[in-house]
This record gives sequence, structure tokens and C-alpha cells, in this order.
Amino acid sequence: MSSLTVADANNLVLDPSSENRELTAIKITELFKSKALDPTATNMVEEILRIFAHDAAIRVRKAVSQQL
Repeated sequence: MSSLTVADANNLVLDPSSENRELTAIKITELFKSKALDPTATNMVEEILRIFAHDAAIRVRKAVSQQL
């Protein structure tokens, strides 16, 4: 499992391409599935996943769907 890092967030801000959004969505779903989050973090991650699930790029939505 690849962990989500500050560098990932920075990379997404600097280059919000569909490829980077897809990679970030995969990492976030892995984090969500790990169940290692406290309730507040879980709520935040769920909201992020909802946003990615409605992304304009099919590859991003597909990544979320396949990971979950």
C-alpha cells in the first residue's frame, strides 16, 4: 500500500492532471480501506472520495470505483 504524503498533495496542486488525480484517488481509497483513521479523518476522506467519484475524468471515477 502506498501511503498518501504531503508531496502527493503538493504535486496535485501543482499538476492537477487527470493522471495525478487518479493516483491520489487510489492512495486515498487505500487509506480509507485501511480503517486506520479516526472518525473525523474518516469523514474528511469520505468527502474527498465523493468529490473524486464525481470527477470529470472517467479514469478518476473508475479508479475510485475499482478501489472501493
